[in-house]
Amino acid sequence: MGAILFRRLGWLPIVLIGVSIITFAFTYLSAGDPAMHIFWARYGQEMAPSEELLARIRVEAGLDKPIPIQYLNWLGRILRGDLGESFLDKKPIISILARRIPVTLEVGGASLLLALLIALPLGTWAATHPYSWVDSLSLMLSNTGVAIPQYWIGPVLILVFSVHFRLLPTAGWGTPKHLVMPVLTLFLVPLAFFTRMVRAGLLEVLEQDYIRTAHAKGLSRRTVLWRHAFKNAFIPLVSVVGLQITGIIAGSVIVESIFAIPGIGSATYQAVLWRDLPLIQACTLVFVTTAVVANALADVVYVLLNPAISYNG
Repeated sequence: MGAILFRRLGWLPIVLIGVSIITFAFTYLSAGDPAMHIFWARYGQEMAPSEELLARIRVEAGLDKPIPIQYLNWLGRILRGDLGESFLDKKPIISILARRIPVTLEVGGASLLLALLIALPLGTWAATHPYSWVDSLSLMLSNTGVAIPQYWIGPVLILVFSVHFRLLPTAGWGTPKHLVMPVLTLFLVPLAFFTRMVRAGLLEVLEQDYIRTAHAKGLSRRTVLWRHAFKNAFIPLVSVVGLQITGIIAGSVIVESIFAIPGIGSATYQAVLWRDLPLIQACTLVFVTTAVVANALADVVYVLLNPAISYNG
């Protein structure tokens, strides 16, 4: 198992170097002069900059050096744990992320946990009672969760629970009530995929010969499910969980912006809005690192569920 995890995580430095090149290229692929972006972030777009001020900004930010040197300097700071300073407020990015990442983890973790807690019994019941009303309900929820975008769900929840019924705060952070609508907005998509995978996985496993043999030996339905069916049926679910972790992080950009949550998603949105390039680069690296690690851990869980799975070669 350790060898599998080592092989999977061994690709992480290569992936991060590729991502670092792409994210660093944002500095020159984005419209306008990077020095102008820094000026706008500090002084606003109403004031016209002078050439002397722009030249001083380029020297301060290291933009006066050749592009390969700028990239190597930036990569060297990343390897030392120095993510630089935000263009907007001149604060260290590492302190910004340290403040915002736990908020995103709280919202995303609650969404993922709620989706699993509902999807596991719902998908199991749908698979063991095909064509029942529960099965129809699970299919309807799955189709609805996949079809409705999060940027539509969030405002609708605000209209219903905040404007109409006045039960929940419209936006903000700090109390359990602030967590309800963001979690409801984020958890629908993973709920749809988890329910589908649990139902489909169990339906396939319950048709296998060893399940029929277990029933023929006189084992109860519950024993067959717990001891024989669930372990193999949940293997496809593991891969979906790894992908949905990435999806929740990406969805946090929309959800945190809608509900004014001070997480890494809203920080990314604000960075893009104000062309805060160092913060964009840092947030992108965090997203990709999380995605790669989540999928590597999914490979390890595969082996725990089924030791017959091999990644050799």
